[in-house]
Amino acid sequence: MDRSTILVSAEHYVDTMTAEIRNLHLDINAGLKNLQLGADGALEYAHKTRAGQLEFEQDMRHTALQIQTTVQRQDSRQNWADEQRSLDWITPIDYATQQRDFSNQRQQETGQWLLESSEFNT
Repeated sequence: MDRSTILVSAEHYVDTMTAEIRNLHLDINAGLKNLQLGADGALEYAHKTRAGQLEFEQDMRHTALQIQTTVQRQDSRQNWADEQRSLDWITPIDYATQQRDFSNQRQQETGQWLLESSEFNT
């Protein structure tokens, strides 16, 4: 092989390697860009997921509070109904109505002397 053939072969080899290196560089840059896009997407997804989780937790706390309030109201109604049944069993007289009637018939200033007496206030 002569010297010019060797030089042409060497130039061809260098050109081929340069093209290969350029292609590898482009592939690496494209891969890095895809990794960055993937990381950005993952980060955005994580933020959305966390925000959704916080909103869900807040909704659950609100729902739990509503359920607790409803249960307390139901318990109060049940207790009142139980007490009313017991009172009805003890006596048929409706003392609440009777007390309301007496209170409505009371004249203003009635019993005021008692409330203002020194014996009552000591």
